[in-house]
Formats: sequence, C-alpha cells, structure tokens
Amino acid sequence: MPVQTRDEVVSKTARASAVQSGPKKLQTDPGIKRLVPLNGGEHVYLRHPVTGKSPKYRVGSEEFINAMAELGDQFRPQLLLELKELGWSEAYDALESR
Repeated sequence: MPVQTRDEVVSKTARASAVQSGPKKLQTDPGIKRLVPLNGGEHVYLRHPVTGKSPKYRVGSEEFINAMAELGDQFRPQLLLELKELGWSEAYDALESR
C-alpha cells in the first residue's frame, strides 16, 4: 500500500468546496436585476454577471458609468431599461452616449 504524503491528503470538506467553487458561469438571465438602488436612489449596487460581486457606486458618477460600460453590449439594453425604470435619466444618457 503506497504511503500518502501530507500534501496528498485532502479532506472531504476541501474536495466538496473545490467542486462547488468550479469555474464561474456568465449570469445572463434577464430576470436578474443588475441595479439595486440604495439610500433613496443616491447609491446603487451593480451586480456583476461573472464575479457575482455587487460593488457600491454613487448614481451618476463616472465610476458607475464606466462600470456599466465595461459589462459590454450584451448587458447594455438591460441596464438602459433598468436605468429608465428607476428614473435615472442622467445615468441613462451617459451610458447611451458611450
């Protein structure tokens, strides 16, 4: 019987965790809202479709507009629709002009 070294021993928990945290999948479901308003519309969480992270931005800030633009053309129509529904016309115009 071969002897296992310490580096070869992996717990059941570690194996299960590795399986669950496999490669990230692009979340393209249009039912997922990308914009989550905060503080009466002053700030917003922008849900990233790949990382799943939701960084907080000030609505209308250059950083927020850049983050939305970086998501690419695939998500632009959804973001524009959500901006319009939220009544954030300045952010809508800024994203549409890019």
